[in-house]
Amino acid sequence: MSALRGASRAYHKDRFGSLHAMQWGSFPFTDPKHALRHYLSLAVAYMHGSSHMNTEDGLWTDEFANDRFSEAGKAHAASQHKMLDYIETHERRGELATDIAVIQGRNDGWKSFGRGPVWSQKGEKWAFNKACESFDLLKVFYPQNTIDGCGPDDWFTSTPYGAADLLPIEADQSVLNRYKVILFLGWNTYDADDFARLIEFVKRGGTLILSAAHLNAELAPDKPPMLPKDDRVIQRLLGEIYRDCTQKLVVSLGTGKVIYFPQPVYPIDKAIAGDYRQAMVEAAKATNADQAERGWIVPDSPIGFTAWDDDSRRTLYLLNVDWKSADESHEAVFKFGPSSFTVTARRGALETIHCTEGLAVMPGNNTTDVFDIAKEGDGWRVKVQTTEADELRIFNAATGKDEEKTLTGPGIHEFNVN
Repeated sequence: MSALRGASRAYHKDRFGSLHAMQWGSFPFTDPKHALRHYLSLAVAYMHGSSHMNTEDGLWTDEFANDRFSEAGKAHAASQHKMLDYIETHERRGELATDIAVIQGRNDGWKSFGRGPVWSQKGEKWAFNKACESFDLLKVFYPQNTIDGCGPDDWFTSTPYGAADLLPIEADQSVLNRYKVILFLGWNTYDADDFARLIEFVKRGGTLILSAAHLNAELAPDKPPMLPKDDRVIQRLLGEIYRDCTQKLVVSLGTGKVIYFPQPVYPIDKAIAGDYRQAMVEAAKATNADQAERGWIVPDSPIGFTAWDDDSRRTLYLLNVDWKSADESHEAVFKFGPSSFTVTARRGALETIHCTEGLAVMPGNNTTDVFDIAKEGDGWRVKVQTTEADELRIFNAATGKDEEKTLTGPGIHEFNVN
């Protein structure tokens, strides 16, 4: 999803779709948790921005002749209906907030589907290498995910720092400037124009993380990285001393900074792996530091989340990604302004928190949507649509007050919160 979203943004496309393969790497179809994973895949796609979801065989029948009228087929249909009910009763407002971009570099042949050769070419020259392996550091942002596999065990993950994009380096200046942190992991063939744009990104307050391997002028994947002869743009980025430094270099440029590792190795190499990972974590934490004002989920919970911003309104989507255990729910800490609240993410539910103007509302039902939260005098006017009775949780950022509001039936409800 990160790659789909990043490529869409790089090429200025406002829509992208996701294919939900029912069988590949995920059998047996008759396992009750298979239907749960089907729901999770749909919910992940929705909260990460997919505009079109294709369920492959449409639940007609699988390769082992389990059709939609079997118990397993009915369970999968129920998962699809639950997601459809949510989509039909909610508006996905605004745009997904992603402050971090991981660069997909020029001539990068990495793939997240096994550890085969670069560009699927034959010969030792093209063997899986450190440039490809460096994408394992994506686990900083998606810690439970198996980066190179096709199997259910590690498909779903928490998102301790929110969503991150995998962004093609050819993205133009307007796209780069939307991020706070841009970092390199895998192969990149140096291009002066790319780094001229990255200089402008840094000058505007961005943080850029890279090693000497990402300034590579060598095209052969089996040869060590080589700095370009014409390095005038690099000198503008790092200063004239960059070729002589032997330790991590932090360069201030405009209102931003560059964190440069002068070793000609990729980030997964043991020579820099620990320090590079730490730089990634520190940069991610720094970007999260001011998120609580609008509403954020504290790291270290088995919950994936995304934040969607629409002017002053933020919508948080929370998904309990633990399908393996017997636990029916997990708790997370919702940070809102100076206050913190414990919230529950139930199994098989896309939890939603609507935040604006110092007030947040969290519905209990799958088909309840919050139309509006408007400041009114010393309080707020809230407008909600329900299809049945519901219990809302209401959070006050300034006072830390956590209260419940009962809605007794379907309809559009308006009420005041003081």
